[in-house]
Amino acid sequence: MFYSDEAVKAGALISYGASIIAIYRRASGRFAGLGGDATDEVWRWFLLSGPHGPHFTWGQTRSQPAGHVGVEHLQRIIAEKEARDAGFPDRARAIALLALSSSDPSFIRRAIQVAAVVGGEAELHRIAALTTHALESVASDARASAFHLKKRLKGLSRRSGPAG
Repeated sequence: MFYSDEAVKAGALISYGASIIAIYRRASGRFAGLGGDATDEVWRWFLLSGPHGPHFTWGQTRSQPAGHVGVEHLQRIIAEKEARDAGFPDRARAIALLALSSSDPSFIRRAIQVAAVVGGEAELHRIAALTTHALESVASDARASAFHLKKRLKGLSRRSGPAG
């Protein structure tokens, strides 16, 4: 039987959607165990979208467009979301902090990546402990995140100036 291009595309889209829903349901259960709320829009962003995740880059790679660096792109995305919702960074930070205590490497890596942009001293301490994680992908992300987070926090303290 012959199917039109539109029918093939529609079938692929339905299959993709079903895959995303299945992933979301499995992850929802794991994240709910940490205290996460699957109905929260920021939580869904953390889990399913955003530039963070398994293909995240900390620096320029050949496979990405010129000038694209994952952490800088993540900073832009979070700034755009903050422009629409001032509470977004705080909610993303709270979710990242929860996910840092997970045993799921994908949650931990996403948390490490997001915390590099929205985290503070508490996240830095947790991330520093992950630099020796048994999985090299987690340890590598932790080292890069700690570097970016230290640099970001240092910049924030310079801008706020001395207290008094």
